[in-house]
Amino acid sequence: MELSANEVLVIEDGLVSESSDIAGADVELDADGQFLMPGFIDAHVHFRLATLNFAKLSQWTEVQFGIAMAKLSRETLARGFTTVRDLGGDVIGLKRAIRAGMAQGPDIVQANLMITQTGGHGDVESGVLPVPDCACQMRHSAFGIVADGPDAVRKAARHVLRAGADFLKIHVSGGVATPMDPLDCTQYTAGEIQAAVAEANNRKTYVAAHAYTPEAIQLAVRNGVKCIEHGNLIDEETAEVMVEHDAWLVPTLVTYLGMASEGRKLGFPERNLVKNEAVLASGIESLAIADKAGVKMGWGTDLIGEIQSMQRQEFAVRSKAQSAKSILHAMYVMNPIILHKADSIGRLRPGMVGDVVFTTINPLENIAGLANDDAAWFFSILFFAASVGGRIWAERRHPGLMAERTHSLEASDVKAWDKILAPLMALSISFPLVIVAGLDHRFGWSSVFPIWLNITGILLIAVGYAFGVWALAENRYFSSMVRIQTDRGHVVCDSGPYRVVRHPGYAGNLLAILGIVLALDSTWTLIPVGFALVVTVIRTALEDRTLQDELPGYREYTSHVSYRLFPGVY
Repeated sequence: MELSANEVLVIEDGLVSESSDIAGADVELDADGQFLMPGFIDAHVHFRLATLNFAKLSQWTEVQFGIAMAKLSRETLARGFTTVRDLGGDVIGLKRAIRAGMAQGPDIVQANLMITQTGGHGDVESGVLPVPDCACQMRHSAFGIVADGPDAVRKAARHVLRAGADFLKIHVSGGVATPMDPLDCTQYTAGEIQAAVAEANNRKTYVAAHAYTPEAIQLAVRNGVKCIEHGNLIDEETAEVMVEHDAWLVPTLVTYLGMASEGRKLGFPERNLVKNEAVLASGIESLAIADKAGVKMGWGTDLIGEIQSMQRQEFAVRSKAQSAKSILHAMYVMNPIILHKADSIGRLRPGMVGDVVFTTINPLENIAGLANDDAAWFFSILFFAASVGGRIWAERRHPGLMAERTHSLEASDVKAWDKILAPLMALSISFPLVIVAGLDHRFGWSSVFPIWLNITGILLIAVGYAFGVWALAENRYFSSMVRIQTDRGHVVCDSGPYRVVRHPGYAGNLLAILGIVLALDSTWTLIPVGFALVVTVIRTALEDRTLQDELPGYREYTSHVSYRLFPGVY
């Protein structure tokens, strides 16, 4: 996996051209300073599973499914995923709509209906069911076919392949998202698996199997299954069996993180959350075991409904156990093989599909950063709005305030201690956080945060900056240095945020930098944040004492507003 510098890429009729002549191009994009990557490829998605609220899902009409799936596919494409493999559920209509231009979305390779045993992972019907009249009787839904016995499995496989499936999907162990099957149970017999494999082989394709446990994985692989999905409970012996049979593995680690952080509030059943904890804990370890054994691995997510927005977080999760080159190899080398598209996707070479992702992140140096591109941009927008927009607003309200802030260091009455603390404080709340966060993502020091913590962080940044800007705009004496501005008629400001705390500007800064820790997934930024907190508290105490001693009316103001930074705390 290599990077080429200063290249001209010409795409004509959707394919990469051999020519580098851009004369007469319909569209010309300047990617100076950016990295161009082939479109992202996700080898395990579920568009039909359009919400984590399975009770609601069971009541949807096909119109509701269509609307929801079209939304998910559009959002998937917007995240840079131009080709996906759908692992179960009827998405033929969605695939046709995208090809016809009726909906936006990625190119879809699909398994159509999953094939499962009674009470298996794909048996989605709940409640008591009537006893079947015969062993050959099958049930089906928009997600899968319940088939027991080799003959029934063979019939189901032929039906699914006739409907247009590109490969077959079966289940050989329990799963997280279904209610009836224990996680560690083994599903299907050797004869049933062989029936599916024979039908797939006849169509020159393969069988993919949902499997977690070593027993289930070995049963599947020894009977001809080519691709194992998930594999969270794999052990060293099983990894060696997979290598021996040249079987593929598609880990999907981010989905368990998403279900753990968002599942309960989105209606994911409690019993399913308990099962999720078991596979979440073993995810990284399974990846390391497979990687060490040399198992050929693809790149997938298996996210459901609302948490599909976490799709790119898989980059960050996998960076805890794999190098950037290994992760990119999984996406751009193995995924095209798994999707039977090795001759058309995964490379930006002449004749291949011209799907391109632009990013400011060097994927070989900071693969985890691909998961946080949006957060970084959002943080930059908030910072720009607060720093520039806030100053414009404050200057309009109080002409001359920006001049005071710019030249206050030159004033003769600035406190000597503040000539040290003010620059130290300004430095501590800016560059060290960005530098440490960058190093953290580069070397993968921190674990990936749940998405609810990222969202909380963004909200804290927004609230903190807003509170600080409000203070700046409210107080016409908001100088950058501690001094009593007798030359400007300095009086106490007790309105706006100053009714809540005595130093709202500092309070806003502290809220924002705590939010940066959460939004940028960096536990290590707590070190510069801790330093900034110490400097801020010291400066606040010295400034507050100065104002009480030297600014008329301030001591009385403190009797009405008791806290310096945070009500009830300090």
